[in-house]
Amino acid sequence: MDLYTFFFCFAALCVSYLILGLRTSNQTTTQDAYLLSSRNIGPVALSLSILATQLGGGTLMGAAQEAYHHGVAVLFYPLGSTLGLFTLAIGLGKKWYQLNLCTLSELFERVYESPMLRKFSALLSILSLFLLLVGQGIAARLFLTSIGIDSPLVFWGFWTCLISYTVAGGLSAVIQTDVLQTLFILGALILAFVSITCGLFPMDGIENNFSILQNIDISSVSMQKISWSNWLLLPFFFMLIEQDMGQRCFAANSEKTVTRASFFAASILFLATVFPIYVGIRAKATGLPLSENGSILIDAMTAWSSPQVSAVFSCAILMAIISTADSLLCSITSNISYDFPLSKYNLTEHSKVRLAQLATLVIGILAMALSSFCDSVLAILMLAYELSVCLLLVPLLAATFTQKLPMSAATFSIIGAVIGYLAHFSLQISAIWIALPLSLLGFLLGSRRKTVGK
Repeated sequence: MDLYTFFFCFAALCVSYLILGLRTSNQTTTQDAYLLSSRNIGPVALSLSILATQLGGGTLMGAAQEAYHHGVAVLFYPLGSTLGLFTLAIGLGKKWYQLNLCTLSELFERVYESPMLRKFSALLSILSLFLLLVGQGIAARLFLTSIGIDSPLVFWGFWTCLISYTVAGGLSAVIQTDVLQTLFILGALILAFVSITCGLFPMDGIENNFSILQNIDISSVSMQKISWSNWLLLPFFFMLIEQDMGQRCFAANSEKTVTRASFFAASILFLATVFPIYVGIRAKATGLPLSENGSILIDAMTAWSSPQVSAVFSCAILMAIISTADSLLCSITSNISYDFPLSKYNLTEHSKVRLAQLATLVIGILAMALSSFCDSVLAILMLAYELSVCLLLVPLLAATFTQKLPMSAATFSIIGAVIGYLAHFSLQISAIWIALPLSLLGFLLGSRRKTVGK
């Protein structure tokens, strides 16, 4: 890999992000402008922002890694997020927009009439999003190490840039940088695909006439190899209660924008993840060895393309990580600002914006510090997904489509989910197979209890 090309792209993009952050900072005069972009995001910007949020480095590298080990069965890997976006497109996103919310946790106060449950939901959302943010930081640090950049200064510079433009411009800055990031990532994917399939940059000893259809052994595809809960169900369910997706729906300029943007993002997301799956299958079929603590996606690009192309592609992976991280950071701030307002102090809009910026800065620094000392990406990500999905999926979805429900329904649902979540540790099966049925049972019992009381 050509490090000069990598650092040139990296520096140029970071400077562009900072410029966009400073430019949008003049527009963030109110809390809604800072955290919801004045609810005026158009379809193109929203489409690319949703895509940037979901097209993370983990998605691209994870798809290639699983394809290397499991073959074509890994098509289920991106399907969960894709189906989640399609669910937003066919009605859920439109419903969120019509409710005119600021956070999804607000539903607990509006529908269940419980400020306490709203705060509980918000705290759980903050914890889950923060764990995901730390996971992105760990992934970025390990990725830099895997491509031979083991300097903490590069990682700190990367994370400082992310914090700076998010603090300065809020959601508007995140949306604008998402557009730039997505265009760069998609351009790099197209360049990489052309490079390794059409022999644009032929390398000695590399065979370019590989046919994926000739190397897929359908008979070897076993459904038992598929981790349904981790590959398909967890990403799908999490999409239905994800605050950063909700934040984008709330910030759209119309319900049609939400529908069209979600559909476009879902289509492109699935197509984009086909490429790393192709790379993983090809690498396995051609006998490319997997380096220790490395990524087969980066190993393949290094082996099959020019140093310049692999450098651009590596930078795109890093940008995919940053596009997910800034979204998470902004969403955490929205939960803090809207669900724990300092209303008793009668703050001005200027003060609210400054407090939101301070919260963004503190959360960003904490995430950077923790990610510098942790190495387990998968464990943190699974914990974040499972906590939110198990405890909040049933009561949040019910509240989305109902105007009023008894508080006991949500309370019993959460209690059942907690019991199921704790039980899965001793039963050694996925938490959602126990927690979600118990959560639904608790919800039904809580609803019936109110009915009987009447």
